[in-house]
Amino acid sequence: IYRDLREEDVAVREEQYPCSRIEAVPAPGADTDYARRVLWVHRELPIIVKEEMYDREGLWKTRQRWKISTENVTHLPRARFEEMKDHRSKSRTMLEALERRFNQDLPDSTFTTHELEHGG
Repeated sequence: IYRDLREEDVAVREEQYPCSRIEAVPAPGADTDYARRVLWVHRELPIIVKEEMYDREGLWKTRQRWKISTENVTHLPRARFEEMKDHRSKSRTMLEALERRFNQDLPDSTFTTHELEHGG
């Protein structure tokens, strides 16, 4: 169940993004670890800039994306950087996309369960 909270600019690192702040609450009976999520969705691009995930005990994780561009062949927005913070374990994961390739001619065997779980 989604609820539009308000229009709100969000600062991620050194960048400001125009966003709509949305609350997402699971439907009754849904099987999920989250009690609710708060999303900052870019007003002009189809991408979530920031996301806060809550369980029944409160804030659990935060995900942020920045250096967002549409400079690739798909013209879909992609973030160069992404950070996920786990507020309980005090850990964080940072990802940087150095290169992206699209429309690669990959064999179907690349996407078997074994390959996806264990890699080549």
